Amino acid sequence: MRVRPRPLDEKETVLDGLVRTLLSQNTTESNSLKAFASLKSAFPTWEEVLAADSQSLESAIRCGGLAKTKASCIKNMLICLLEKKEKLCLEYLRDLSVDEIKAELSHFKGIDPKTVACVLMFQLQQDDFPVDTHVFEIAKAMAWVPVGADRNKTYLHLNQWIPDELKFDLNCLLYTHGKLCRKCIKKGGSTGKQQEKESEDSNSCPLLRYSK
Repeated sequence: MRVRPRPLDEKETVLDGLVRTLLSQNTTESNSLKAFASLKSAFPTWEEVLAADSQSLESAIRCGGLAKTKASCIKNMLICLLEKKEKLCLEYLRDLSVDEIKAELSHFKGIDPKTVACVLMFQLQQDDFPVDTHVFEIAKAMAWVPVGADRNKTYLHLNQWIPDELKFDLNCLLYTHGKLCRKCIKKGGSTGKQQEKESEDSNSCPLLRYSK
């Protein structure tokens, strides 16, 4: 599994990155990338996405799951952006502070804190620490967050606790480890041979000795 790279390709705009991250919600990385590629193939410009009917937009991103919800979110975001800035562009965010960027993106319905954090880190190269499922589960296992903390509280806690200079590399390491190591993922209901295999692999996770 490849670590999410620091964005070097200047061809991806902030708006592209935001929509690509939005499509990653509640699905696999593979499906979200297919959905984004399908969307860009069907509608090469954001003006075309805005002009498209809902059914066509949903069909373009259906492989990413939750097509109706995500299509509505994308449409509403583009409408809001056009009304506010008179053009479909988010490059102005590059000149804002982290708090200002969060405030701007919070105006868009359906853009959750994890999506905002990913845009901050990967599109805008700001010091932030997204908390996806993998990071959340590892942080709980390592007792890095208060007992009972939900994902939003975990995000706030880790962003305050982790030094800025470590955020990017540590986040990528935890994300990649969580995707590779079954011990760090909720398995829910594994039985029989699967449990036996997991028991055999119990020493394969370098984080086990530190988990609580």
